[in-house]
Amino acid sequence: MSNKKRLYLIDNIKGLLIVLVVFGHISELFIKLPFNKIMYCIIYTFHMPAFVFCSGLFARYSVRKIRHYIVIYMLFQTVYTLLAEHFLPGDTYLQYHTPYWALWYIFSLICWLLLLPLFDVNGAVKKLIVLLLAVFAALLAGCDKQIGYMLSLSRTIVYLPYFLAGCYVDFRQNRRALAAAVKRWYVLVPALLIAALSVGYILSCYDNLDPRLYYGVFGYDLKGMTVMWRLTGYIAASAQELAQISEGD
Repeated sequence: MSNKKRLYLIDNIKGLLIVLVVFGHISELFIKLPFNKIMYCIIYTFHMPAFVFCSGLFARYSVRKIRHYIVIYMLFQTVYTLLAEHFLPGDTYLQYHTPYWALWYIFSLICWLLLLPLFDVNGAVKKLIVLLLAVFAALLAGCDKQIGYMLSLSRTIVYLPYFLAGCYVDFRQNRRALAAAVKRWYVLVPALLIAALSVGYILSCYDNLDPRLYYGVFGYDLKGMTVMWRLTGYIAASAQELAQISEGD
């Protein structure tokens, strides 16, 4: 892709998100410290939803690409598991049905790409219906305690709405119009307000916040995890993504 065709807005957002991922993982090592816990919760409010959204922006159904991701997943799953088995405490064995550590993202991405033909619909109304159904499925998934790390099923379902939102935005063709629309006051002001409220909420009650609420893995049996919490999470993450897009152009 030539420089004229590069989407610098997305490049800037991806660069920021990569920095936040690294910072988030470092903060997790010292999660008991108040500042680190606050920053961790703020970052996890939106950085993975934003990453999934960016993946959806450029997603295309391709058997070749899916095979490529499968090979990458199996290779790193083998390496990570064998290293953990020999050098880390705890019982670890080689398997491919439960992604190890950060490999859940590749596994979920494979699932989303495989499902793309199913979600390929035309028309704004149909796309909105599919998005709402995806959100409903994510809310419903929290009721089943069996949906968790295995097959990365919980995260695949929970983050699916963000992936679909990215797929349904034709950013290549309409990036200028979309960037301009995001900066309009009736979009930007509510987004900034919701983003500020979500940060304020974390600051006000971080002592009682369980960081696992942001993992996208646990259901409603986890203390603090409710239907409203998950639904509010979609609203807060979307607002922070809009604010980030408006500042990244």
